Amino acid sequence: MALVGYTNAGKSTLLNTLTEAGTLVHDGLFTTLDSLSRQATLPNHLKVVFSDTVGFMHALPHGLIEAFKATLEEVQEADMLLHVLDISHADYRKFYDAVKTVLDELKVLDKPTIMVLNKIDKLEDRHRLEEIKRDVPYAIGVSALKGENIQQLFLLMEDILSQGSVDIDIILPANRMDLVNLAHGQGQVHEVKFLAKGIRLKASLPAKTAGTLTSKQIDKGGHLC
Repeated sequence: MALVGYTNAGKSTLLNTLTEAGTLVHDGLFTTLDSLSRQATLPNHLKVVFSDTVGFMHALPHGLIEAFKATLEEVQEADMLLHVLDISHADYRKFYDAVKTVLDELKVLDKPTIMVLNKIDKLEDRHRLEEIKRDVPYAIGVSALKGENIQQLFLLMEDILSQGSVDIDIILPANRMDLVNLAHGQGQVHEVKFLAKGIRLKASLPAKTAGTLTSKQIDKGGHLC
């Protein structure tokens, strides 16, 4: 899950809040990931990785834009984007359009995206929130600094992620506990049962992960598919 946004939108503050709040289990920094990526567990026990990205800017020279894009692989690989916008800034609409333009060039506008309207603690007129909410499917006003509406953001993430999940009921080879661990790390495991012919796994997983595990299951004839 990648955090994107204009410079000084509050992405780093939000990253810290998401991974340190009491409703999450903070697992600390991954040694194998960039220092701006952190793993956390949502209230429904789904583990996710939040990756911060460099702040966007307006009207960059073309050559710098190309170099800038090279640092955004996390955005292209992410299952979901959190577009963080400083809704309290007078130029919030310009910032929104600038980020959207870059996301369009990266060809990621079709990814599930939550508009995180940050810094509502500095917003005098909250009617401004409704202007953006009319333009996007998912939007929520938060204060990353104060922790306001963070729980609602968690629930929205869970709801969107569950829409793209696949339920599986498969039997894995007895020596493939690594695949069971993969299921635990990527989705929600409902049941693990050890049978004579293998490991029965019931889980709700992202479609890509479900496909990987399904290709490793044992068929009715006792053969690996």
